[in-house]
This record gives sequence, structure tokens and C-alpha cells, in this order.
Amino acid sequence: MEHIENIKPIGGVICQTITKSEKYYKFLGQYLNILFDLDEYLNNSTINQIIAIKSNNLIGARMFRINDGFIHLSYTAVIPEERGKSINHQMLLEIEKIALNRDIDKITSSARISNFASNRSLLKSGFILDESKETTYPCGEKKLHYYKFL
Repeated sequence: MEHIENIKPIGGVICQTITKSEKYYKFLGQYLNILFDLDEYLNNSTINQIIAIKSNNLIGARMFRINDGFIHLSYTAVIPEERGKSINHQMLLEIEKIALNRDIDKITSSARISNFASNRSLLKSGFILDESKETTYPCGEKKLHYYKFL
């Protein structure tokens, strides 16, 4: 776990948006075992990030894009010992607050068909599978698309 110095949670888990940095980029890459474009992550104004902190330690992070009229959820990482404890859902609730504050009423997401945890989490959080969209990832695996109206 990475220790966070400047954040003082009152108790439990706190989720908040942060300024993007290479540190959070590396956290996502470490737990997702992927590397995406660092320059785009840092410089694209539509990309935002929220983190989850528990006892001053970084336990989760989620990237999302704010586009014209909707938010699209993307990469999510939660440290192994905190998985299954609704951390992802708590970050989503904060993103929903951001959407409502910006008069955005739609959130979208997608996941690999084989990513059972992400698919289950989206459904448990009230997302609806958009069966009208049929796309695949470059590797050929089916991509499932979801949406939620607030």
C-alpha cells in the first residue's frame, strides 16, 4: 500500500478526485498489469481520476472521462486485500456526485466479457447491459457495454 501524506480521512474509506500524476498512473498500471499512454493521461483534459484512501493509504483508483453530456468509466484498480469491500462502488458514488453537479445524467462503461468482477460490479451498481452494441477488443474478445441514467 502507498502511504498518502496530505489526506486525513476521518475514518473508514474516503474517495476524492485528485490531480493526475505519474504516481497514480503507476498505481493503476501496477494493479491492472497494463501500460497506457502517460502523455495522454496527463494532458487530456477529459481524463479524470478518483482515488480511495483508507488509514492514509491508497487502496484504489479509477479513471473516468467527462465527455459532452456523459461520463465514461474506464480503468479501475483496488489493492487485493481490499477487493470485495465495495471500494469500487464507493468511488462510483463520488463520480455520480460529480455528474449530478455538472448536470450530467448518463454514465457509461465497458468491460471484457471475461472480466466477471467488473461485469458483476457494474450490474450491482445499477448499470444496464446495452445489448444493442456489439464490439470487440483488438485481441478479439467481446466488449460488453453498459449505461446508467442518474
